[in-house]
Order: sequence, then structure tokens, then C-alpha cells
Amino acid sequence: MLDDGLPDAIDSGTVDATAPEDSIGPDASAMAACPGYAAIVGATPIGATYKGVNTRVTWSAARTECQADGGDLVVIDNAIEAEAVANLVQDPDDSAFFWSGLFDPSDATDNNFVSVRGGAATYLPWGSDQPTGGIQDCTLVGDFDNHELFDFQCAAGQVFVCECLP
Repeated sequence: MLDDGLPDAIDSGTVDATAPEDSIGPDASAMAACPGYAAIVGATPIGATYKGVNTRVTWSAARTECQADGGDLVVIDNAIEAEAVANLVQDPDDSAFFWSGLFDPSDATDNNFVSVRGGAATYLPWGSDQPTGGIQDCTLVGDFDNHELFDFQCAAGQVFVCECLP
């Protein structure tokens, strides 16, 4: 592990597939069906399904768990979806945040957030004075009225929402 809490490259020269710096969109064939996921009003794209997980884990562990089901961490596409998705999680420790599928690759310019789906993030309702940059390379969605985004250290534990695309 580096001092910033992000996974290092594996000795063989490959990169940990769960590391934010190596993240790409999920395999389309794996996303065909995600057991245990449910439809919600406001799903974007239409037909997407979701699963809230009330266990606090790191960003990489959350992504790994979502991918094991055939999904990925949720990428919020608009305010309506944000409101619907926020209702899927309840942090047992009363944190008002959950992980999202946006991250800042370590090999990119600071605060250049991209989506786990691949490509630039398109919906970025940043909270006040956000993003702060540095080693805060993963994003949280605030579970309050406006569901703003906050950059945060990937090694922290948070609850999360998985999304399965149609």
C-alpha cells in the first residue's frame, strides 16, 4: 500500500483490478442480470437495477462486491436518480454518505474524475469547496436533500449502492 491508502501494482507488473487507478467499465455480458437487485423509480438509464449495501467497506472492496454480482458501483446521472438511490442505504454508524462509481485516476490530472463505466463523469453536483484533491480520489454522495458529491480517501469505510445496467 502507498501512503495514500490506494492499492499498489502487483509485483508481476499487473495492476489490481479493483484499484481506482485501473478502473474501467464493467463487462457488458456480466451485467445482463444481477441477482438481488431491484428496479427503482428514477433509474437512469431506464431498466437499470440497484442494490443498497449497509456494510462499511473501502471503495475498492465495494466495487469488487458489486462486480461479483454482475454490476458496479452506482454512477448517479441526475438529481432524480440520486434521490431514489439514496433511499437504498442506511449506514449503521449514521454516516450521511455512500460511495459512488466516480474516481480520480492516480495517473491523471488531479480532480479529473471519471466513471467506472469508462469516460468522463457527466453529472458532478459538487458540495461546497469540493473537490479538494490530493489523495482524495474516490467520491461519496451525501445522503441529504441535494445529494452533493464529495471527494474522499478511497481507503475509508462507507456503505454503498451497486447498479446493474440493462
